[in-house]
Amino acid sequence: MTEKKSENLPAETLDGMEEIKYSFYPLIPLRDIVIFPKVVVPLFVGRHKSVKAIEYAKENDKELVLATQIDSTVNDPTSDQIYDIAVKAKIIQSVKLPDGTLKILVEAIERVKIAQHLEEEQYNLVLVESLPNENTENIKVKAQARALITKFEDYVKLNSKVNHEVIQSLDSITDPSHICDLVASNLQIDVKKKQEFLSMIDVKERSTKLLETIQYEINVLETEQHIRNEVKSQMEKNQREYFLNEQLKVINKELGNQEDIKSELSEIEYKISKLKLSKDARDKAKDEVKKLKMMKKEKSLKSYS
Repeated sequence: MTEKKSENLPAETLDGMEEIKYSFYPLIPLRDIVIFPKVVVPLFVGRHKSVKAIEYAKENDKELVLATQIDSTVNDPTSDQIYDIAVKAKIIQSVKLPDGTLKILVEAIERVKIAQHLEEEQYNLVLVESLPNENTENIKVKAQARALITKFEDYVKLNSKVNHEVIQSLDSITDPSHICDLVASNLQIDVKKKQEFLSMIDVKERSTKLLETIQYEINVLETEQHIRNEVKSQMEKNQREYFLNEQLKVINKELGNQEDIKSELSEIEYKISKLKLSKDARDKAKDEVKKLKMMKKEKSLKSYS
């Protein structure tokens, strides 16, 4: 791949940069996403300058610089509206959609710091400096990285939005920096917080802050789950109480009907006792009342069976 090295740039650009190797790359500003090294991400690119930057990169066999915007609502961000810590990435695949939008698959390679923006008419270029990781071979860092995987597993169990396959990927990684970046990439946190992790060159600091952040997120998720469980339990209790109240209304209504029936039968018996009837007629009338009582009782039992 052909790179434009610092010695080929104008003198004013090189002021104070003689001892550092700089290279220029086309810039793609990102909205609402922070991309970390060694992460493969699909992107939909529709802004004119970004499309032209991709075309330039492909034509010249160059990599891209992917930098997150500070304000995602800005359509054409200036240099002070873009974070200066970014990633250099290579284009794996590019497809042009019918509406002119480009769908690209990129793989981030390394952290870089944007030293200077070089605005062109069709696209933007940036001078960048590579940012190597610090404290990657520290024994404590390696231990923290393993602890980070365990803690992240707890986080994933509570957060259904995170792809569980990430855990399998983490188990096969030994580089502490890569572990930190993959975890940070998959955390459901805001862009500003992710950008802070991207800006941490010291892996010890990055892993420590990630452990603190994940523990905080776990506490929040557990609290949310507890609240959901309480709400669900209260709703179930309210539903049971409503159902029982409705049953009681039906039962009370039935009992009320039975009382009315008993009152009617008692009144019939009273009237029979006052009538001047022969013994046979009185006995016959009492038998009919008994039959009526039995019929009402059987009907009542059937209604509850």
